[in-house]
Amino acid sequence: MIIQFKSIEEIKAYAKQQLEKTDYAVLPDTNIANKNEFISYRGFLRSLYLNPNYTSFPIEPIPVWNVPNMIMISTQKQPTTDIPTE
Repeated sequence: MIIQFKSIEEIKAYAKQQLEKTDYAVLPDTNIANKNEFISYRGFLRSLYLNPNYTSFPIEPIPVWNVPNMIMISTQKQPTTDIPTE
């Protein structure tokens, strides 16, 4: 994806938007395996906001969620096996 900016203000607005978009990834209770990628990406964005003279940008990381062993529970109603008595 190619992003073109017309002004320094647009670059700064983009950096701020991306920082806000990725805030969740660095919260202490966020359980993602590639948190360090987000930390690096956000560091670049902060630098970009302060000094908007870059010509290329890193790709936003995609979160890799740490999912503990899950227990699946069916919510479907189980058929009853009771025989009706009269």
